[in-house]
Amino acid sequence: SSLLGIAAMIIWGILSDKLKTKRKIAVFSMFATAICMVLLVKTPLAIIWVYTIWLGTLPRSIIGVSNAASPDLADAPSDVAIVNSFRDTVNLAIMIVGGILTGFGLEYLGYNITIYLLGILAAIGGVLWIFAKKVK
Repeated sequence: SSLLGIAAMIIWGILSDKLKTKRKIAVFSMFATAICMVLLVKTPLAIIWVYTIWLGTLPRSIIGVSNAASPDLADAPSDVAIVNSFRDTVNLAIMIVGGILTGFGLEYLGYNITIYLLGILAAIGGVLWIFAKKVK
């Protein structure tokens, strides 16, 4: 699925240029990740290849589409650095806290509940992208 993710980022980049929207693809990718988390728990082993393709095409492209979409939140070209810095700071903080919380979740809540919670967080990320405002 990692190799599919490389191709997916290129394809999503081309699509976002053609459709003239990066944010909608970022939102779509976040919600696809939420669905992917549910499928991780519910997919029967007989069709795990479908899951692998799904995982490789949308959720793997979250970082790429988020990076591409964040400059759209800048009102002026000089604001792009601020938007990217804020996005990177939030991303790194989430990675640190998320890793710790996922570890505790796996230990105390179990695998299925932790995966569902990660899916909910991905859906919240999609909602936040919908309501993200331009820097002024």
